Amino acid sequence: MSLDQIRDEASDLLRQRYAALLHDNEMLRVAARMDPSEVEVTVCIETSGGDERVEIDTKVSVPLAAEKPEEALLLALDAADAFLGEWLEGGREERHSIDYVEHRYEGRFVLVRLRRSRPLLEAQADRLLQQARDLGPEES
Repeated sequence: MSLDQIRDEASDLLRQRYAALLHDNEMLRVAARMDPSEVEVTVCIETSGGDERVEIDTKVSVPLAAEKPEEALLLALDAADAFLGEWLEGGREERHSIDYVEHRYEGRFVLVRLRRSRPLLEAQADRLLQQARDLGPEES
């Protein structure tokens, strides 16, 4: 099974599993990256208007002697699922750091972080800052 297929199946599964906890205007998707030394899974919940985004990232190191690095990917997906469920069922409280924090999950170390952003607001702020830069110090 390809990385894209695993990602798409995980997205479908998590959407079904947490349908009752997602708001009507929210979309859930999964991104995954796998290289020889680590895998990273990101579960993203974004409002349909794009004004708010929450990402739960999990990283798992691939042991040097690993015959099947896909097992690290599945562990990262399982951990992302567990932390997503904890966050949604816990009232969406931000209990995880914006920096990666090491957690023990199924006997392995997994790095986890939760990031919340407001893309539209951030884009508006960037435009205002750029306008201020374009005016220059003597005009502002």
